[in-house]
Amino acid sequence: MPSPLRLLVWGTLILAYSYLFFNSLTHAQTLTREWDRPLGNAGENTLNRMRPTTDGGYILGAQTDPESGGDVSEKAYGVIEYWDWVVELDAQGKK
Repeated sequence: MPSPLRLLVWGTLILAYSYLFFNSLTHAQTLTREWDRPLGNAGENTLNRMRPTTDGGYILGAQTDPESGGDVSEKAYGVIEYWDWVVELDAQGKK
C-alpha cells in the first residue's frame, strides 16, 4: 500500500499537469498563413536552413536536383548530384 506522502505527491503532480495542459488548450492561438510560395523545381528539393532577416523576411539555404529543370542559374556539368542555393525573401515572400 502506498504511503500517504507518496499519494499526496502524485496527486499534486497530476493536478498541476492537468491544470497546465488544459489551460494551454484554452489559451492556444489560432495561426494565420501570411503567404505561401513554392520554390525550387519539379525534382528533389531540400530546405536545409531558414533564418529570419532584420527586414521581416527570411533567408533560405537549400539543395535541388539540377537535372529536373526549374529555376537554376546554370546547367550541371560533370557529376553533380545537387545544387546548393541561397534565396532571400521579403516579408511578403517575394524574391
